[in-house]
Amino acid sequence: MTAADEPNALRVDALDPNDLLLIQQSSPDVYKDLMKEKKKDQRHRRWHHTLPTIYPLIGMLSGLIALGILTWVALAFVDQGATAEGVTIITSGAASIVVVFVTGRLATKD
Repeated sequence: MTAADEPNALRVDALDPNDLLLIQQSSPDVYKDLMKEKKKDQRHRRWHHTLPTIYPLIGMLSGLIALGILTWVALAFVDQGATAEGVTIITSGAASIVVVFVTGRLATKD
């Protein structure tokens, strides 16, 4: 449950610095808990801010790894004399990966 879910929830960033100073002087334990929660909230917000950068990188890395595996399998087929099958594996796999990335970019371009 977030502070937005609770109408009477206390938000540390909404407090006046003088109020925080008063809380720090009158009850240090409450102030310490408030600061700990504020740090947790900042880490949480930072993590959610970096996710849009991390997810595409994971997708690109996965696509690159898949393409490398397909290349390795296709080369194994070519080495065994099955050139047509090797070419089919690498071209169909590469085309599929390209389609996934292109449609993914078109979908997120809103």
